Amino acid sequence: MNIVHSTHALAALALAIAAAPLAAQQSRESMANDATAAQWSFQFAYQGMLSYHQDTLSSGSVRPEGNKGFGQFRMVAPIPIAGGSAGGGVTILPRLTVRYTQNQQDEWGLSPTDLFALIVPLEWSWGRAGIGPDVVIPGKEGFGTTEWQFGFATAAIMRAFNEKLLFGVLLQQTWGKTNPTRPDPTRPDPTRWWLGI
Repeated sequence: MNIVHSTHALAALALAIAAAPLAAQQSRESMANDATAAQWSFQFAYQGMLSYHQDTLSSGSVRPEGNKGFGQFRMVAPIPIAGGSAGGGVTILPRLTVRYTQNQQDEWGLSPTDLFALIVPLEWSWGRAGIGPDVVIPGKEGFGTTEWQFGFATAAIMRAFNEKLLFGVLLQQTWGKTNPTRPDPTRPDPTRWWLGI
């Protein structure tokens, strides 16, 4: 596909979004599963981690066991400004994620806490998109990073089939100080790029 066709495709997509009616009322059922919905949300969860892989690190040693599990609290508290994104303004969606983790020594401690504020200026009848700042607050030594990290988060959420299907993407990128003399053996090599899915 050449640049001219790419430009036409992007223009057609932009026109379709602009021509769509402003956000139709989203059902409560759909909002309950939509992390970008303009409603308050409180979630509690526990996740156990299974030891399902044994791989060799670049040093030749076998990767040690990672964390065994964590309890998590997540809160989303929308702040509509000038009527919110559905009313021609914007909606700010602060999301706080706090994890209490069990490490490989069976000790429990506070993991790094993630806080981002997604600013949602775009909303259409079948979805919304936004971008905003992201901050990682350090955790306890031995339970993840102990350094502050800063970056951004962006998300796009779409609804289809009369709100029976919800799909989207959330991308977060943070940067912080690392100590190359003390690498974390449970993480990928910090000198290389990597993608987690």
